[in-house]
Amino acid sequence: MRTDRHWLHQKLVAFARAHGLKAAARQFGCSRNTARKWLRRHVPGKPSSLSELSRRPKHCPHHAAVRALGANHRSIPPKRYTWQSDVDTVHRLVEDEFFDRETFTGPADFWRKVTTYWL
Repeated sequence: MRTDRHWLHQKLVAFARAHGLKAAARQFGCSRNTARKWLRRHVPGKPSSLSELSRRPKHCPHHAAVRALGANHRSIPPKRYTWQSDVDTVHRLVEDEFFDRETFTGPADFWRKVTTYWL
């Protein structure tokens, strides 16, 4: 399946090979880094090499930690801003209390007290 963007990427690569990276970036209205990205991804004879790649992270350490604890982590659906507000409020109050009560002599002292406070 060829999309307009795929066709544009093919034209950009061909133009960059013929006229250079800087000229291609200027001609297609993109940065040199973008033109360089498509040149680097291009594999001759493999049209799928110029397809858009997913920007989603391949793994998330946070999700792995949640699963290791046996919890079921769900994302907050879009446009549901208030679902997290109670948790955020409590978290802010706990932080405020911590910073009001404690004094720190240096970074090591700060991390020692934070670790103790989290427990």
